[in-house]
Parts: sequence; structure tokens; C-alpha cells
Amino acid sequence: MLRMSHNKLHRVCSNNGFTIIEMLIVAPIVILFIGAFIAAIVGMTGDVLTTRGSNMLTYNVQDALNRIEQDVSSSVGFLAKNNIPVSTPQGYDNLTAPFTNVSTTNGNMLILNAYATTKNPIDPDSQIVYAKNQPNSCSSPNVSTNSPVLLNIVYFVKDNTLYRRVIAPTFYDTVGCSVPWQNPSCAQGQSGGQCKSTDIKLLSGISTVDDFKIDYFATSSSTTPNSSAVNTGLSDSNRQTALQSTKSVKVTINATSVIAGRTFTQSGNIRANSQNNNIGTTSNTQALQITSNPSDSTVNAGANATFTASASGTSPTVQWQQSTDNGSSWANISGATSSTLARNSVTVDMDGYQYRAVFTNSFGSATTESARLGVNDSGWHALPLSSGWTFYNNPFNTPEYRRTSSGIITLKGLIKKSSGVVLDETFATLPASYRPDSYLLYTTSTNANVYSKIGIHPDGTMHANKADAGWLSLDGIQFIPDNGKYEQIPLTPLYNGWAPYVSVYGSGYEAPSYTVDDIGRVYLQGLATGGTLTDGTVIARLPANIRPSRYMHIPAANSGYGIIAVSQSSNSGIEAKSGTASNNYLSLQTIYYPASVGTWTDIPLSNGWVAYDVNTFSTPQCIKANDGLVSLKGLVRSGTATAGTVIGTLPVNCRPNTARGLFGVASNAAYGRLDVYPTGELVINAGSNAWFSLDGVTYYGN
Repeated sequence: MLRMSHNKLHRVCSNNGFTIIEMLIVAPIVILFIGAFIAAIVGMTGDVLTTRGSNMLTYNVQDALNRIEQDVSSSVGFLAKNNIPVSTPQGYDNLTAPFTNVSTTNGNMLILNAYATTKNPIDPDSQIVYAKNQPNSCSSPNVSTNSPVLLNIVYFVKDNTLYRRVIAPTFYDTVGCSVPWQNPSCAQGQSGGQCKSTDIKLLSGISTVDDFKIDYFATSSSTTPNSSAVNTGLSDSNRQTALQSTKSVKVTINATSVIAGRTFTQSGNIRANSQNNNIGTTSNTQALQITSNPSDSTVNAGANATFTASASGTSPTVQWQQSTDNGSSWANISGATSSTLARNSVTVDMDGYQYRAVFTNSFGSATTESARLGVNDSGWHALPLSSGWTFYNNPFNTPEYRRTSSGIITLKGLIKKSSGVVLDETFATLPASYRPDSYLLYTTSTNANVYSKIGIHPDGTMHANKADAGWLSLDGIQFIPDNGKYEQIPLTPLYNGWAPYVSVYGSGYEAPSYTVDDIGRVYLQGLATGGTLTDGTVIARLPANIRPSRYMHIPAANSGYGIIAVSQSSNSGIEAKSGTASNNYLSLQTIYYPASVGTWTDIPLSNGWVAYDVNTFSTPQCIKANDGLVSLKGLVRSGTATAGTVIGTLPVNCRPNTARGLFGVASNAAYGRLDVYPTGELVINAGSNAWFSLDGVTYYGN
């Protein structure tokens, strides 16, 4: 019984798999087999990768050599230095550094003088592009005797990579009888007038000077290279002299690549021949290069202005051009064909005109930078009134306008009308050169000490958008005229539902934007609409460098009475403020000084008025700029608010010397009126002593 049980038990154990001892014997064998299998797979994969990478490297080297051979064969000569001047960013340094065929710093370069062609030069139907009217017209059967349009093709190494760049003359696509097939190129990521395409990246792994080696030979059968052509000790002109006697070149490329941990090197070379007929090969002799740009000129009205420019190159002609629309369009000036342009007896209306010179020779054209004509104003000019509006009377300012020496238009005056005002009626028209480029809307004061609105249109018409026949103040209106002197920078993005206001008059009002003038003052302008009006809601954020030193309160034209705040806080800029009645539109029109600009003078206060909180809000101060504009700032409180009460007295340098000005300001989330006397008194005539703002008050002070 016991023996049978033992046999049965033995048979059961045998059928249940390997014993522990068997497992210990088999496992290492399996592991070794798997390891060998993986190693074989890895080895085969590495072999595939390296073989593929090696083949690709071989192909890239040969492809680069083939491209070079094609360009050499269709070229008209070798250059020691690019003879077509480069402008940023076409230089070797992505600026204006020239290309030279040998350089101890930048290595060897192959620089080819080449024809511009109508198609790819290897296309049998490709034709040379000849210059217009040089001397024959494009339709002439003798057009082929005209000067050809030339390009430079440069092969160079940068950051261990071989590139191909095309350099073309300015206006290369308009000087010829056809548009060239070739496009000038720049490095990846660069942009500019001559960056019509991107450099061709040919090959990586060029790490030493000898990895891209160039030898020049007198003929295709010569075996001794011309050593002078690659002598770094010689000048560009001496190397060019040597290159003019060479027609053949040998280019050798060595490229290295690391693939799957293995280093591979592939070498190759070609011998190619150029036509080398020495067309335009002398650097800076045939090709044009601007050597002197005209400078801005500012003169008094009636005086003369001159602009001078020059260019290098063979026999360039010059034609001066004028732009009256800030460079949007240019027109030739009849008879203006010398290097100096004279503008005699200039008028104020010519303020902002721009001038440039276009130099042309058989190899193309080059255009100078533009210069701006500034015309100083001779003083105040009477504002022609219409629709029954007239001057109010003394002692207030007469209605006048002028341009400051910094180019800002400023107005003053108090006007009235004997009968009712028609909504949005025209009451005056500013002459050309005293007009804004978009619709602007201002808040000011009107009869019964309530706020009013004045719109100024690009055609110069001034509209009473909200006014009373009793009186309407023009004091405190300033803007930048439409002469292109200053750049308007969009306030983007807008926040909390606010957007540019567009409607009413054609293309709409000025979009929210800002400008910084020559003195450093910031101009806000434009209308916003549709946003949240809650006190403190951000409308737009200003760059940190142009924020004011303290929080400011500015009146803002609105369908009701609007107020905005200009904040110095790091996460803010322009905010909606209490008093804003509707979000249908809100004007952001004001001038202020950034924290870093100007030296301010304290305004002594009186009759119980004190600064509100100088740690948070602007201090009562004034500043007079060198163009005559005086700016006030400050938040005051607690004084006597009875109409006619003096709040404070301006120092002598900040006083107007003409007559009494009348300004609308913000006061306790509502309208306030401030009168500024020639004697310096600041007088409240409407407003609250809870707080009364002097921010945004600006006028001409001398």
C-alpha cells in the first residue's frame, strides 16, 4: 500500500513542470539567448542607421558641389568682396558686414558675380535681364546691348554650416526689363526689404577652414592655383586683380557627421569654369552704395531748406522725390536732379513733408532714407469761426491755434453763439497741416458750468457735439497733427469688453493708442466702447516706462460725463472711473508726463485746500516744457469750494501770459471747472472739495 502511494506521488510531481534545480540551469541560458538576440537587433539597427546616415552625408556633399558647379558655370566672374552693398540684415553678421573670399575670422567664401535671369539659369529658355533704358528701351531690338542686371551669389560657412545667399541691388525687381527669377535671401528668421527668400542650407559639419577650401586657376587646364587670389595679407582690390585673371575654381568640401555614436567624414570636390568676362567686378565701382543720407531740416516759415545726399558707383544719376502723406506715396520733383535739393520760401503747410533721393546707374538703383521738413510756426493764428459763433469777450482767451516747436497743435479761446446750438454743428475749420489724422473727441466746459464735447475731424472741421450757446471753451485742446512726425502705437489688447469705437463718420474715430513726443510726454487718444464701467476696471495696460508717478484723474468725453484714471500700478494703466455714465463710448484723450520725465514745481495751495494723498495720488505741481506747453497735475481736497475761490497760485514760470483760461476737470466723480488766470491764480468755479483734480490741464504758457 505504501509503495503504490509513493509511485503515484512521484508521477504527480513530474507532471507539474520544472523543478527549482532545472529552473536554475535553464534561466541563464534563456537570458543569454535573449541578450544575444537584442544585441543582434541593436547591431543591425545601428548598421542600418549608420549606413543610411553615411549615404545621406555623401548625397549632401555631392548635392552642394553640384549646386556650386551650376552657379560657377553661369557666373561672369569671381569676387574678392561682394560688389553689391548689403543692408541690414543681409551682411555676414545679419547686419552689414561684407563678404570676402578669404577671412581669418569667417573662413573661406565663394563670391560669384552673376547675371539676373528670367528663369533658372539652367533652363534653356532662360534670358538675361537687361536694365531699362540703359540706353535702349525694353522694346528695342538692341536691348541686349544694354547693361545687364547683376547679382552676387555667396557660398559661406557659419556655425559649421554651409549656406548659399543671393545679394541683389535695391529695386532689383524694377530696374530691369523683366522681373529676375532670382530673389535676394537672408538668414532664417530675418526680415527686411531685401529678404525675399531664405538662405539655402546646404550642408552641416563644416568645422575647419580647410573643410570648405577654394582654389582659383587661370584656365581649366591649369594645375597651379593663384596664391594671390586667396592671400589674406593682400587688400580686397589686390585680390580682385588676381581673380580677374582666373576662369576656373576647385572647391573641396569635407563634412563630418556623428550617427549612432559613430563619426563619419565625407569628402568631395569639383572643378568648374566661369565665363569671367570681368563685368562689374571692381568693388564699389559699378554697384551703387548710398554714402550720405539727407538730414531732417527745421526752418521758420518763409525761409529756405536744403537737403543733400550722395552715393558711390559709376555715373549715377539722381532724382529727388517728395511725399506729402507721411511716406505712403512718392512723386518725382521736376528738375530736382542734383545732389542738393533746395526748397525755397517754405510755408507752414509744408510742415511734415518728406524728401528722398533715388540714385540710378546701369547696375540698378539705390534710394536714400527720407528726411523730414519741419516748419516752425510764427505764433498764434486767429481761428475762423462759423455758424454764428463768435469770441466771448475779455478777459478770456481769444479763439486761436498754433503749432509748438515740438510739433504739437494747441488751441485756446472762449466762444459763444447768439442762438441755439445745432447738435454736432461745425463752428470752425482748421487749415491743412493743423489737422489730426483721425477723429478726436474732447471734453471741455460750456455755459452753466457743465461739461461739453468738441469733435475735431481729419478735414479740420471742429464740431460742437454737446454745447450751449452761452459759451464754449477751447482751452486745453492739444493734439498731434497729421504730418507723420510721431508714431501712434495701438493700445492692445483692450480688456474687460472694451474695443475700438468705429462708426458715425466713415472709418470712425481714432482707435485707442498712445504717442510719445520729443519732450517725452505721453499722448493718449482714441475712443473705446462696450466695456465694463465698474470703478477701477482696466481698459488698457501701459508700458511700465511711460506710466505716471502717481494715480491721475482725467475727464473723458462720454454720452454722460466720463472719467478715466491713469495708474502707475504694475498691473494697470488706464482704468474706468466713477462718473462714467455709459459704455457706448469713452474718449481717452489727454497728455501726461511719465514718472521719469521732467522737473516739477510745487503749487502753493490756499483757502484750506491741501494735497489729497501724495503717496497715492499726484502732488499739486506744474511743469513748463521748452516748447511752451505748461502741464498741471495734482489731487486736492478739503478747501473752500465756493465758486470764485482761489485753490492755489502758480509759480511765475507756469503762468499763462495771454488771458484767462477755462478748463473742465474731474471732481468727486463729476464735472469740475478750473479757471487759470495770467496772475497765476487757480480758481474753482464748479466742483466739490471732496476731491478736485488738476490732472490733464495743459495750456501754452508764453
